[in-house]
Amino acid sequence: MKLLPGAATTLPSGGFSLLELLISLFILSISFMAVIPLLIASLGLNSATEMALVARSLATQKVEELAATPQSSISRLTGQGAAYVAPTEYLTATGSMTTSTDPQARYRRSWSITPVPVRDSAKCPVPLALSALVEYSIKGQTKSRSFTTIWSY
Repeated sequence: MKLLPGAATTLPSGGFSLLELLISLFILSISFMAVIPLLIASLGLNSATEMALVARSLATQKVEELAATPQSSISRLTGQGAAYVAPTEYLTATGSMTTSTDPQARYRRSWSITPVPVRDSAKCPVPLALSALVEYSIKGQTKSRSFTTIWSY
């Protein structure tokens, strides 16, 4: 084939060369390797967030349970204006009660009922502070979530 005078001597390329493809794959793999630690860290944060959310839910659940308890039962616990601190309860991830030796026990819940002092208790019922504290361990650290409300009958 004869080339016309002034015509290009090389043929136009219709794609990428092998070297360009290898360089682009190298750059792409380096960027993926930079993202992998972020993905691993986000999985760890999701686990910690889930445990904190369950702990907060267990604390709120106990305070709501105490608020729904009849006044006569509360009065038996608190006696003559004294605070009541319950023994520690051990809970599984689903919120079921268990023992301290159970390997499924992930949460420790303690709760208390404390009378709140008022100026004139003859005019109004004594309000109570209903509190629940839930502790859990994650990555060797003990964390806690609590919930407190003031309640009056």
